[in-house]
Amino acid sequence: MCEISWMVEELSMDCWEFMRCDKGTRLDCAAYPNNGYRCWLDVGTLCGKKIQGIHAKKISACSFCDFYKSMHVRTLVNK
Repeated sequence: MCEISWMVEELSMDCWEFMRCDKGTRLDCAAYPNNGYRCWLDVGTLCGKKIQGIHAKKISACSFCDFYKSMHVRTLVNK
């Protein structure tokens, strides 16, 4: 039972929560407040304190991101 509730909590997490972004970073990021669960698809996200460009250019950097590699993202992508 504990494992199931942990999975539900993990799957409902946004990128800024997972990455522990401060309020200023969140407010400057294009994924905030509505697209944190799929930030790799948004243009202009703030990753590694740098604004990221279009999906085709940023997806290679996303592949190294802990949030992108997390169970949360794998579950969304594989559905």
